[in-house]
Amino acid sequence: MQRIIPLYYNGMPAGSISLSTDKTRYVFCAQCPDTFTGLMRAYAHMLESPATALCIGVMSPGGDGTLRARRIFTKNDLRMSGIEFDRLERGELKLCRSFIKSETIERWFAAPEPEKLFNDAVLQRALKGRTLLCGLDRTRVAAELRPDIPFDLAPVFCLTKPVYIGKTLYGMVGINTERMPVKPEAGNVLLEE
Repeated sequence: MQRIIPLYYNGMPAGSISLSTDKTRYVFCAQCPDTFTGLMRAYAHMLESPATALCIGVMSPGGDGTLRARRIFTKNDLRMSGIEFDRLERGELKLCRSFIKSETIERWFAAPEPEKLFNDAVLQRALKGRTLLCGLDRTRVAAELRPDIPFDLAPVFCLTKPVYIGKTLYGMVGINTERMPVKPEAGNVLLEE
C-alpha cells in the first residue's frame, strides 16, 4: 500500500510525504523544494490529534534542488508513538535551526595568515596555509562548508554557525579577546588590528 499526504510549513503547502507499507515496515519519505534558510524537520500527523506527531527527521539536500527525509518505522514504533498509519492525513515542516540570512561579501576579507588569528596551538596547526574569511569587525572568521573538501575549522566545528556569505555556505566561528574560538553570538569583542 502506498499513498501521498501533503506537507505544510506555517499552514502553506510545502511538499509531500510518501507513505508505504508492507504491513511489517512503514516507510516515510518527505520531500520539498530547497528554499528554506535553516534546518527543517518533517513530522507526520493524524488530523484529529495534531499534538501527536511522528518525527520523520531532519530534511537534507537531495542534490536536485529538493530537501528530503526518509525513515522506516516498525508496527511497534507506531504503536508506541500513538500513531495509526491509516489515519495519517498531513505532514508539517518545523524550523529546528535558523541560518543567518545572507551577508554581503563586502563585509568580509581573506585572512592572509589565518593561523595567527587564534592562540590555540591545535587551531594554528590546522589553519596553516588555509583560506579563511575574516569579518571586517575582526570578531569572527568563516570557512567554506562543502561536502567535497575538509572543513578548515574542523577542531571547533561544534562552535560553528552556518551562514551564507554571498551565495556560498560557510561555517562561522567567533573570536574572543584571548584569541580563542567561541560561538559567534557568545559576546564577541572587537580585536585590535
